[in-house]
Amino acid sequence: MGRGYGYNIAYPKVPAERIREIYKQSHTRIIYGYGFFVDPQALYDKKYPNSVSFDHYRKFEDKVKSDLCAAGLDKMSITSDYPTPGWFRDTCDEEGCWLVVLVTGFEFSGQLQPHAPVAEELVQRVQDILNTNEEPSWWPMMEFMYPSPNWWIADMEQVQ
Repeated sequence: MGRGYGYNIAYPKVPAERIREIYKQSHTRIIYGYGFFVDPQALYDKKYPNSVSFDHYRKFEDKVKSDLCAAGLDKMSITSDYPTPGWFRDTCDEEGCWLVVLVTGFEFSGQLQPHAPVAEELVQRVQDILNTNEEPSWWPMMEFMYPSPNWWIADMEQVQ
């Protein structure tokens, strides 16, 4: 098992040395995401039950993603590339759902451990944006990998 392929996922907000350590470990460990699996169409229908405008729906999706980023998530933490689990396929379009990742982690001795703590305030803000009372859960991200740590760290330093 170990490093995924294909899709990049955001590193947690940790120091540069920890990013390098996470990257090295990701070569031999499965990355897990702690977050919410979301059907944006169901979220839209709940908020706008009588709307049929595709343009309005696209603007709504963009607004939700923008709100999630404003709450503190990286744009790479909101992915539509996660395969839809079987129990969601009856209600969720196979290609239209999102996995909203609050933090990533690895399994150690049978326990899933986040790479960084998750503030309860962040969980609450994301729940409010997604209009849910559900708690976040762990999702295996076998098709995902971390980008180059050097690229990520350089980008982090530019922002600061």
